Amino acid sequence: MDSADRSALSVHQGSMTRLASALLCAMLVSLLLSAGCGDSSTRNPRADRGQIDLRHWNFSRDGAATLQGEWEFVFGRLLSSADFDSLSLREYVSVPSSWNGQRYRGRELPATGCATYRLRVFLGDSADRLSIDMPKLIAYDLFINERHIGGSGRAGCSAAESMPEFRLLIFDDIPRGDTLEVIIHVSNFQYWKGGLWKNLIIGRTKDIHDARQNAIVLDVITVTALAGFGLSLFVFFLYRRTERVMLWAALLCLIGIIRSLATGQLLILQILPWINWEWLVTLELFGFYGMAIGWFLIVNGL
Repeated sequence: MDSADRSALSVHQGSMTRLASALLCAMLVSLLLSAGCGDSSTRNPRADRGQIDLRHWNFSRDGAATLQGEWEFVFGRLLSSADFDSLSLREYVSVPSSWNGQRYRGRELPATGCATYRLRVFLGDSADRLSIDMPKLIAYDLFINERHIGGSGRAGCSAAESMPEFRLLIFDDIPRGDTLEVIIHVSNFQYWKGGLWKNLIIGRTKDIHDARQNAIVLDVITVTALAGFGLSLFVFFLYRRTERVMLWAALLCLIGIIRSLATGQLLILQILPWINWEWLVTLELFGFYGMAIGWFLIVNGL
């Protein structure tokens, strides 16, 4: 093999090494963005016909519990406890799930509307202070034992009556007692799906707040790692501008950063607290479609 062939082979090998690095980065982006999405609730009791039995669940030993399973459900109305007790027909829906497309009294539900969810939670004897970790919903009000605990935005049965807002909230002011009646008013007239599509979590106050802090740390690590990968790939591109796949991979990391900030623990609200729900949804969609375009550009550049 003469020197020209060896030189061409060396260039080719270097190019392939950089391409492999770019692909590895893109794979890491996907892995980092999906971190923490596993289901850890396999041991968790499930609600049945609007009731969940946690009397044998030890929050100190077993940790927090998800309020998953069959909740009582009424679409199109925001009801109180007394209203539920007067109902002659009981309907149930699985939580977590969106109400989009679900069959309800002979019709298929749209994405928009309002609804009331109810769950009775039976607790054992415990002196622990309990908290509830609420997921990100477009608008809801939380009631426990007929007392309004709080909410995000304002639930209503029309766009004029409701006020959308995306916030991740923890409610510590949970009434003591062996039974909790949890009622949630939910409305959606802006987002592409409605309902309780993510789990509510109940547990000791310290455990709930520790889990939130751990999730925030994970998001910060994800953003930091993506920033490091993206900067390294961009520097490589500056040295070899003919290898545009390195640039696409760097842009993929940037898009991953934006998506990570606007989803998960909503870190972007810590940086830019004035951002409203419309911006959050826009950034979330930008991240989703941007990732798909980024992957296309990388594969097309091979």
